[in-house]
Amino acid sequence: MTLTARLIVALLLPNLAAVAQPWPSSSPRRIEAKWNVYVYMNGLPDLERFALRDIEEMKRAGGSDDVNLFVQIAIPDHPVRRYRIEGHEARLISELGRINPFDFENLADFVIESNQVAEAGRHCVVIWGHGSGLPQIPVASRGAPFNPSPRGFPLRRLSRAAERITRRLGGPVDIWGHDSCLMQRLEVGYDLRNAGRFMVGPESNLDGDGWDYRELMNLLTEDPGLEPFELAQSMARLIFENSRASLAGSGEKSGPVTFETPIVSAVDLSKVDALAQALDRLSIELSHFASDPGRMAALVTAHYAARRYSSGATAASSYVDLADLAAQFTGAGMPPALRRSARGVQRAVEAAVITRYGDDRSRGISIYHQAHSLLPTGYRARGLARDTRWDEYLSLELSANLPPRAPPLAGRESIYESYVDTPIPDDDFQGISDSIEVPFSGAVSSVRLFIDLQHSYLGDLEIRLRSPGGRKVTLFSRTGGNGQGIHGWIDTARLAKPFRDEEAKGEWRLEVADLESSDSGIWVSWKLEISTAMNE
Repeated sequence: MTLTARLIVALLLPNLAAVAQPWPSSSPRRIEAKWNVYVYMNGLPDLERFALRDIEEMKRAGGSDDVNLFVQIAIPDHPVRRYRIEGHEARLISELGRINPFDFENLADFVIESNQVAEAGRHCVVIWGHGSGLPQIPVASRGAPFNPSPRGFPLRRLSRAAERITRRLGGPVDIWGHDSCLMQRLEVGYDLRNAGRFMVGPESNLDGDGWDYRELMNLLTEDPGLEPFELAQSMARLIFENSRASLAGSGEKSGPVTFETPIVSAVDLSKVDALAQALDRLSIELSHFASDPGRMAALVTAHYAARRYSSGATAASSYVDLADLAAQFTGAGMPPALRRSARGVQRAVEAAVITRYGDDRSRGISIYHQAHSLLPTGYRARGLARDTRWDEYLSLELSANLPPRAPPLAGRESIYESYVDTPIPDDDFQGISDSIEVPFSGAVSSVRLFIDLQHSYLGDLEIRLRSPGGRKVTLFSRTGGNGQGIHGWIDTARLAKPFRDEEAKGEWRLEVADLESSDSGIWVSWKLEISTAMNE
């Protein structure tokens, strides 16, 4: 922490602690308010002065009988604490020690505990801190200490936390807000689509001052009857106006990121599924288009021509406005099917965005895009990548992963998928396993297997497939060398002979074991395709 930052903490934190009196030992009175606002503040590694400034804004605004405001704050060299803002004071709810604020399970715990203190009919959850930057799942040695990174929130556990919150509240969160950079993108909205009604935040970077919480709370306390649709629109306007005014006064820069006029929007999460379906159709057409190497230059040109937002990465890898990217594929030189699917994405974006502020080329939803074929670690673990072929287009692997099928058999074929999302135990011969239940009978004619996992040294792994009858085939046994992952279909010929004439019905089990120490990874998912010549 810099000397200046320490002075700011020394000045503000005592003031906060002076009014942060703990709740009485008896249970607090439960109030049925109209709105609960939960602000999950992660000031690590370098945002402590902005966090404390925002809490001062909240205290100046205060709460009311109709609006409850809760805050969890994590800053360097201090335990994580949870507060309720009452009147113009911060009342301590709990002190948690040095928990990991980058783990979204703690976000779920925060919302659930706060809701036990005081309930409300409407809910707004704000994720505060560094935006997540390029998508990444860290792969670290077992037992390695937690190391906060300015890359921001890893989103891997966001959907799980959102599901927990939804179950506890008895329904979706009304508004998910992002007081953090680069979070108004389709990958995030897809993870939240079943756990929220609206999502508000920036496509672009936000300056350190971020949201004006005094204005936001005044808006709610003056009119607590605001519907979520109205509040989401007003929040987007307030974020844009405050960030633009702050930039005009400071011209602030932070490391490699230069702040510019903010791009802020509000998105209707009920429209995200339709947008993902439109994106999937575009992904297929783009992959067919890219199958001709001579057209690759057109895709690279489209990347650099689209409206891009900085994440501190290279220009070849960045977030781009999804509608503006699609617009690059609607020109006269593009195939008609590609133009149609691109316009479908543009229409779906327009249907999902209820309001937006910024430049004309920013339509309110961004997406990850790149001008090369190497995907960031963990991108395929995102829900959007699992459910669409966007990741396969980005890595230009559609033709490799979906080879031409053999002539159809007289029997039956079906594909089953299991999402595992589990760390692979290090130096453990037993490893982990997962099963897929095949419901139909028949003699196996062919077996195809798709594996998606990341590991820092594939040569440590052994991977085995077992049939319902107990027959086992070892697919990999310390043969991956220093590879970093597997994402693709296993050669059919390797599996057809060992399992031919086996009974298809029953439990098929895939086992993954890490036989050496030091390196580790995560098993994301797998698919099993079973074909039979005859079935009941």
